[in-house]
Amino acid sequence: MDRESLLSNKVWELKKLCREDKDLYRGYSNHTRKLDLVKFILSKEVEDIVDVVDIEENPIEVQYEESEYDMGNMLYSMFTESSDKVNELFLVKPSQEKIEQKISTIKNKKGFKDVVTFEPHNDEGMGNMYRMYKHNYFKKNELLGPEIILFHGTDRENLQDILEDGFSLTVSVKHGSMFGNGIYFTNDIDKALSYSERGNNTKYVVMCVVHIGDIILGKLGMGLHPKIKNKDKRYDTSVDNLHNPIQFIKKNNYTYNILGVLKFDFKKASNRVPQNALNSRLNISNKSDRPVNVYYVSYNVDFADPDIIKKSKLMGKVLPYIHDKCMAVTTIGHKFIVTNKDGTIQQYITIAQKKEHWIIN
Repeated sequence: MDRESLLSNKVWELKKLCREDKDLYRGYSNHTRKLDLVKFILSKEVEDIVDVVDIEENPIEVQYEESEYDMGNMLYSMFTESSDKVNELFLVKPSQEKIEQKISTIKNKKGFKDVVTFEPHNDEGMGNMYRMYKHNYFKKNELLGPEIILFHGTDRENLQDILEDGFSLTVSVKHGSMFGNGIYFTNDIDKALSYSERGNNTKYVVMCVVHIGDIILGKLGMGLHPKIKNKDKRYDTSVDNLHNPIQFIKKNNYTYNILGVLKFDFKKASNRVPQNALNSRLNISNKSDRPVNVYYVSYNVDFADPDIIKKSKLMGKVLPYIHDKCMAVTTIGHKFIVTNKDGTIQQYITIAQKKEHWIIN
């Protein structure tokens, strides 16, 4: 192999070449710089090595290659004593098995058969930034906390900018910022779809792995996350519900990594109402003499679940003798429950038309 061909390889590729013939390239592991490796390889293959010494360096390309290799060594060496299970926590994305399992769960959801496709996305630079963020977080806090796969619905016109530059920290302003400013993610695929191409049958959802860490209840107008009591550390993520969160708000980039884009083409669906998101209203009239609470029930929680209240989001309270109070702007198929103050469920509601009006007696 000539020197030009060798120089066109990265350091890890040169090392792979040496490993393929360990007898010939014995001692290659002592060379970590690209130029040293090239000289070493050529010295084993040619008798006249005068030409090797005269390799012309390109300062920018060579320094980039060596810096990239050094950074990889640095990240690896930080956790060389960890088990395989621990090392998995510091990868740029979950295993392919976990990603495919998540996609399969969505495809098997009622009404989603044959309408979902997934286009993987792999940005090495952003992936490395996410991995470095996790390493720095662990080094500072001596723990990492959970990371989960979440969704972000968007319009097609925004996809390219998101994939190239990440999410805008003001992106949520378009759809409101009930739980503070930041980047909004959700674990509810229906909710993600409600923010994509409203009124259209083709929708787009960006799937990401997101570091969650310590959570706090988000509030309207919340800027930076506050510090945790008695700790020199801020909360990492704000949520809409501490017990069963559906929305997750991040304040910084590089705290997530984009895995790919889910495309939904509901024109192909034969048994599903088109996703004209947030085109319905839930109104409650309370004709009883006691206040009632109204909860939103996530798509993955069954009405028969004994912990349904804990797993649902409180939308608000309706006082006695209140007539026709709008509790939610919603969409067909969404579910709600109405409970008394003591937690007794009074009503199970599934949105089936553009205006649902329920009377509580």
